[in-house]
Amino acid sequence: MPLPTRLAHRGLRLRPLRLCALLSLLALVVACSEQSGPSGDEQLPPAPSASFTATPASGTAPLPVTFDATASTGEGLTFAWEFGDGSGAVGVTTSRTFGSAGAFEVTLTVTDAHERTDTATKQVLVSDPSPDTPEGPRFVSVSAGAGGTLALGSDGNLYAWGDGTRGQNGTALDDHELEPVPVVGLEGAPLAFHRGYAHSLVVLADGAAVAWGWNLDAALGTGDEEDRWQAHPVMMPEGVRFEKVAASRSSFALDQDGRGWAWGVNLNGSLGIGSYQPASLPTAIQMPAGTRFTQIESYFGVTIALDQAGTVWTWGRGRYGALGAGTEVTGDRVVPGPIDAPAEMGAVLTVGVHSNTAAALDEHG
Repeated sequence: MPLPTRLAHRGLRLRPLRLCALLSLLALVVACSEQSGPSGDEQLPPAPSASFTATPASGTAPLPVTFDATASTGEGLTFAWEFGDGSGAVGVTTSRTFGSAGAFEVTLTVTDAHERTDTATKQVLVSDPSPDTPEGPRFVSVSAGAGGTLALGSDGNLYAWGDGTRGQNGTALDDHELEPVPVVGLEGAPLAFHRGYAHSLVVLADGAAVAWGWNLDAALGTGDEEDRWQAHPVMMPEGVRFEKVAASRSSFALDQDGRGWAWGVNLNGSLGIGSYQPASLPTAIQMPAGTRFTQIESYFGVTIALDQAGTVWTWGRGRYGALGAGTEVTGDRVVPGPIDAPAEMGAVLTVGVHSNTAAALDEHG
């Protein structure tokens, strides 16, 4: 029996409009039930991908290594590490110090928000330190003076050892150092340094100079004769930047223009300032016009310098022919003068001086 007839038979009287609405609703329910079916797979983002770096990946024990997994991709990742030595860690970055030699398989496992995982593995190679490798930094340059030494370490620090009874080591202590110890009060690696008779002289990266030790005859260039136990600023000439220094009983420096400066005791006129008077502050050496010094060395009254043209200059004590100026110059020179170079001498590469002897090395060896 049709639905309207059955409803009417049961005493329900339907108005035509309500009947149409009811029929439309029933048709919609049937259509939806026919179209619906089992739901398909949920659309997921790309699978996770594990990737990491190990820095450094090799070296001698103990070897600290930093691990970085920021290159991994995926949604809502978590990070789990296994270092191949029984230890592990979590996090996108981590570090581990491998204390013994071996080949360690380091594994990273990433898990995304949908519980999917991926792994990446790298090998870290750790070797035993050589028994011949000394502890501490390696030295890259050195300067030895009377009773002590300065050395620049591969870590950028300046080290000192030896006699420190006048503060020569720059450690703020008045004691001998049997092993290298860091000089205190320096910021950054020095540009140049020299250990003198009983003081030390250093050029900083900005061209300023500092000194410490025995301030005998104002060798520190501080304007007084007070000893310093750690780095103290030299009173610099205005607008001048030092690039090289030398120290013995006195102090010497070359600036950015190749000009020479000297201060301290003026043994035999060895400061080269035109007199025998000492200088408590950096004072210009009386150089010939147009000359640029590239190297300067001095030792107890004899000073030698090399210029940009390869000419060797000497001044100070002329006894025993130390100035190399020939038989006509046997006394002191208070300003730089050229040596009497032999005709066969080639371009000079470097110069040196000690006691009453000055020397030069030319291109021919």
